[in-house]
Amino acid sequence: MVYRELARLETLGWAEADDVAQERLPDKRTWSSTTQGKQALADWLTRPVEGGSSFRSGFLLKFMFGARMPPGAISSLLAEYRESLQSTATDLAALAQRLSSSPHASTGRRAALHGLRTAEARLAWLDEVEAELSLPSAERSADAAEPQPTDRAWSGRVSTTPSGRVRR
Repeated sequence: MVYRELARLETLGWAEADDVAQERLPDKRTWSSTTQGKQALADWLTRPVEGGSSFRSGFLLKFMFGARMPPGAISSLLAEYRESLQSTATDLAALAQRLSSSPHASTGRRAALHGLRTAEARLAWLDEVEAELSLPSAERSADAAEPQPTDRAWSGRVSTTPSGRVRR
């Protein structure tokens, strides 16, 4: 998907690629933005966001039609979603931590924290849904109880300080 977009940017004249020969490795392509591409980015950054925010979820679409699913399918769907969200939260917390040491990455860190908070809110929603559906604890995701590589058990949430740093 990234390479398709890079090819599109190249067609627009906003990026250019150089083929780099390598010894003992396949040749590679490196990409850079053109002057026209840098100007297009600057113009885009100054325009208002069009259409607000959008969110599409295959999970929510399937969940909406949960009454048509075979028995046990809802709990499996919820468990898969929980596992995915926990993985996302862990990855975003690690990214925010890495970016916190770079003064030039403060907006990137804040974007990672936005994603982390979103994942945490979705995990809290999952807790509510599982409680409302009275799913037996055996049907809940086993990953929710598995310890992460810390001294504490994974709670489904990542704790951070008010400044956004991940707590250990």
